[in-house]
Amino acid sequence: MTDVPVRPARIGVALLALAVGGLVAAAAAVGYFYLMRAPESPPAPVPSPIEKELDERTHVFCGHCHAYPPPETFPRSAWRYEVEQAYGFFELYAPPLHPPPIDAVIKHYEERAPEELPPADIERATDDLPVRFEPIRVPPPPGVSAPAISNVNLVHLYDDRRLDILATDMAHGQVMVLRPTSRTRRGRCWPRSTTGPTPRSSISTATASRTLSYPI
Repeated sequence: MTDVPVRPARIGVALLALAVGGLVAAAAAVGYFYLMRAPESPPAPVPSPIEKELDERTHVFCGHCHAYPPPETFPRSAWRYEVEQAYGFFELYAPPLHPPPIDAVIKHYEERAPEELPPADIERATDDLPVRFEPIRVPPPPGVSAPAISNVNLVHLYDDRRLDILATDMAHGQVMVLRPTSRTRRGRCWPRSTTGPTPRSSISTATASRTLSYPI
């Protein structure tokens, strides 16, 4: 009987299995590379000259009374109401501005605003507050029935050790300050014609003469 050699056949099978295993490993490596690679974000569109001009005019128009609100501060569905309300204030108080077209401003915000805002992450207090707050009503300056307060801040205007309350009235173009720790409890108001409050001892006679002081 003649013996049949089997060693070459076994070597061929081993080489074939090794080649298939290498191909599988290479395919797995390529798939992992493409799956794990971060997707490339498309390039940001370049605004046209008309869009750039509208964006600049919107910044000027909104920033005349308050800080410019970015589109992401409200969901898309709220911007029509917000813009129409702003134009209603403009018609009511008539500041010296040339507003952009209202429909273009609404479109400007709706195209850039998110569909919905993410849920608010509110951290609730677990203990009682160490202080107690009480409301104190402060009347507006004489002749001002309904001020439109656009900003309130705590500042050092007259004393480095005590804070004053500074408020701006965008409806009448006034800057108001209240000294809550003063014994006289008087408010001060700088009308639009002046350059505004000047801290402490550097208040000039001319500015002081145009400052309205009134009891609280």
